Amino acid sequence: MLKPMDIHNVNFKRVFKGYCPDQVDDYLATIVGKYETLYQQNRKLQEELNSVREELGSQDQGQDVSNLISLTKETVKELQTVAQQESENMVNAAQVKADHLVSEAKLKAERLLADAENRLAKTQWAERQLRQKMRSTMESIWSSLNEEEASEEESFDDDLESTKVYSEIRATIDHGGIQATEIDQPMEGSRLSEGKAERTEDTAKEEYDPNRLETKLDFGFKDFDLTSE
Repeated sequence: MLKPMDIHNVNFKRVFKGYCPDQVDDYLATIVGKYETLYQQNRKLQEELNSVREELGSQDQGQDVSNLISLTKETVKELQTVAQQESENMVNAAQVKADHLVSEAKLKAERLLADAENRLAKTQWAERQLRQKMRSTMESIWSSLNEEEASEEESFDDDLESTKVYSEIRATIDHGGIQATEIDQPMEGSRLSEGKAERTEDTAKEEYDPNRLETKLDFGFKDFDLTSE
């Protein structure tokens, strides 16, 4: 460490146009005085520090170790308390979050179930409506078919009555003395046995051709002559 005397005994080389020697000496003297004061204070503090170190070194080290152990135990206990509190807080927060998630899942499941039940009810209602509509449609079609079939039967009978062939057959039968009802009954049975098929006037003419009828009558009435007056 630099001593005050070292500063006091320093010499500077004289140069041309250098600093004023008197001013430099005065300034150095001032610095030496202040530095001397600081130097003495530093020495005093150093001596006091050494004395304190000696006193601390002479104390019972066992007491220090005991105090350190006690302090360590207290610190560990405090840390355990803090850790336990933090753990409880985390568990409580997790439980609250889990309850919230369970509640949301339950509400969502209830909404989905209600929506599914609503959809099922609508589907069942639509199915009943469709079945009823199909039933009504089928009944309407069936009724129309029955009416159409009855109408066709009446129309066929009317057409048959009005055809020339039927008139000729009746005229022939009447001329031979055969009752018309005896011929009408086989015709009606034949028509019904064929599924009540629709016949046009041309079909009726073909079926009731006089020549064919004449042959049929020949088998049924061998002794009957259709040409006799």
